[in-house]
Amino acid sequence: MNTQAGPCLEALVPALVSLLERDAMCCHELNGYLEVLKLLVPTGRTIEDTISELLNGIHQTMCSTTSSNGDLCSASMSSYLSDVISSDESSLLSAMIFQAGIPLYAADESEVCSSLETTTLASSLGGGQSIPYYAASCCVLGFSSFLQSLDSVITHLSGNSMAELFTLITGRQNAASQFTTLYPTIQSCDFGSTCTNPNFTISFNSSSNATSASSSLDAVRMKTRSPEKVTCTLVEVCDSNNVCSEVCEAGTATIDPWVANTLAFQLNLSYSETLCYTQLPGTHNSVITQARGYGNRDQLFNAMLNASNADSYMRTSNQFLSLTDQLNLGARFLELDAHYFASALHDAHCSNLGVSLIDSLSANLVASLKSVLEVSGEDNTVDWTSDLVGCLPSLSGIRAEDQRLHNESLSEVATWLANHPNDFIVFFTDIGDEVTTFAQMDALLEIYSNTFGNKLFTPADFENSGSDWNGFTLEDLIRQGKQVILITASEMNSLMFYSREMCAGWVDIPRNASGEAGTFFGETMSTGRIVRAFESELHYATFSESALGGGNRSADSATEPAMVNASSLPVFVEAGVNMLAPDGLDGATMAAMVWTWAENQPSAGATAVQLSGVDGRWYGVADSSSISHVACVSSMNRKHWKVASKDSSCPDNFTIGAPRLAGENTALLAVLRAEGGDVSAQLDVDLGSLLWDEVPTQRKVDLASGTVLPAVI
Repeated sequence: MNTQAGPCLEALVPALVSLLERDAMCCHELNGYLEVLKLLVPTGRTIEDTISELLNGIHQTMCSTTSSNGDLCSASMSSYLSDVISSDESSLLSAMIFQAGIPLYAADESEVCSSLETTTLASSLGGGQSIPYYAASCCVLGFSSFLQSLDSVITHLSGNSMAELFTLITGRQNAASQFTTLYPTIQSCDFGSTCTNPNFTISFNSSSNATSASSSLDAVRMKTRSPEKVTCTLVEVCDSNNVCSEVCEAGTATIDPWVANTLAFQLNLSYSETLCYTQLPGTHNSVITQARGYGNRDQLFNAMLNASNADSYMRTSNQFLSLTDQLNLGARFLELDAHYFASALHDAHCSNLGVSLIDSLSANLVASLKSVLEVSGEDNTVDWTSDLVGCLPSLSGIRAEDQRLHNESLSEVATWLANHPNDFIVFFTDIGDEVTTFAQMDALLEIYSNTFGNKLFTPADFENSGSDWNGFTLEDLIRQGKQVILITASEMNSLMFYSREMCAGWVDIPRNASGEAGTFFGETMSTGRIVRAFESELHYATFSESALGGGNRSADSATEPAMVNASSLPVFVEAGVNMLAPDGLDGATMAAMVWTWAENQPSAGATAVQLSGVDGRWYGVADSSSISHVACVSSMNRKHWKVASKDSSCPDNFTIGAPRLAGENTALLAVLRAEGGDVSAQLDVDLGSLLWDEVPTQRKVDLASGTVLPAVI
């Protein structure tokens, strides 16, 4: 390093970073990795700064010499590590960090300087025992500098310091003693021997990703997504690191009254169907929302990423709005991710990458933590695995401990339901494997039972009702006081239904699948199989979650879109998808789920309703004689429609009707348009059940019952 590697790195790294930053043709495919690397760069630093600090820290750790015997500091550390590392240790570097590093975070601050002159460290953890170590003396100074540089990267990436993460991973956040950071104390120690640093240290001339305050703000604005067509009260959400964002205060979000009104009307139609055939608006990763602090730290990363690269941005929250506001806007399908870490059940988004290196490093981390706890005389239980990376440490733009407790999310929904007794919610609970591994399933079910009580429609209720999903509608359940059904992708339990054993099955789209003409992503729609549409919009620099293995598909077309958003939702709605679960629910996405009334319809003074063959929307008309046809639905199958001229009756086994679901509307519209010309069909809609103000855009709606209320003047 002193005479060969160091000077080479000094020349090579800045040149390579500059080349990649310019996105030169020779290295275009590598530019994306440079953007990812920027995620590790603490605020106010550059890539070169970060690399040099880490390399110099390792160099100083291994190549400093001690005055006591003139040996390299690597000699004493290597001797210690050879006695404590196991055969499955992934690397020397991981052994340094975990086996030699973790004991320093458990050391007693008042005795750490003297302890480092001996072969044991006085522990600060509750038991007060000593931790076997080595007489590092002044050699610990270089190692401490390296750990501090590494810690700054970890803290920037996750929001938590290494000591905080060790405390949370071991569940000691409420203990009298915790893991602590002692860098300043160690650096001020007066050791018996002195150490001489290596002759050469790396120093880069760097300006690769340095940004001015104005350019950082511009980059953040360009790369930060905000809700569209939503009015709300903005409040500031801050974490303990004083990183703040403006978000919609829970319960204050509103959308265009016409959209809200129409969605409430559609919900009433959906409630008249069985669960297997209904269509409900919903959200994906419903609790991973800006309103609860998720994604708050994205601004730190977006300020560092290439402002001219629109495909490089950080987005770690799926939703904008609180659960209350999602429900108020019309969502009736909620997905919650339940994970157990830091001794509690949280709503969080874990990576579960399945990368062998991460699995190995995680196992080494757990082993080192357990060892330190045990020799300190403490309970060495560590309920944590590599599957929890992303939750703890958090990669959701929020400190790990700030991720919402699962019971708090459920309580928020329960409060909303108490004020909306005529409504129904479908929960899809994605349960982390660790919930079972660490024996927390009973605790999870107890939370649901205590929160919703008799409002739950359980597997036992289903059996008592005759075990026929098509034997009752959602309206029937609401009348019985049942307002919640729980579904999981895991095995069925006493409260939750296994998704793939419900109705005629369950399928998620978009996906890489094709089928015969007339299918949607290879699925024949409206056959009793529940179809859910979702696609994550999470993004990490130049990589989408789909690219990292968390999404459903990559192909894209107008008829089978790859994304589920305001632009593509009408395709999923008209296809008859049951559970519509977009990211970023807002006024635009809700408007995209409208399939009945045209804007500001039905108009005041209407006496009849017509389906327009031109735009496929419903209109209130004052004079029904202007309508050319009548809509007729099969008495045997509501997917089959015919139209009859106004002066004739419906065919045998058909009766005058109106679509209840978007798929039925699509089928009727196809039949109507086959008649040719500017055609319309009268629908059997009871306008007397609807109330509207003379100014349609001012109409109000009670989303609980679907009743349209006159505006409050």
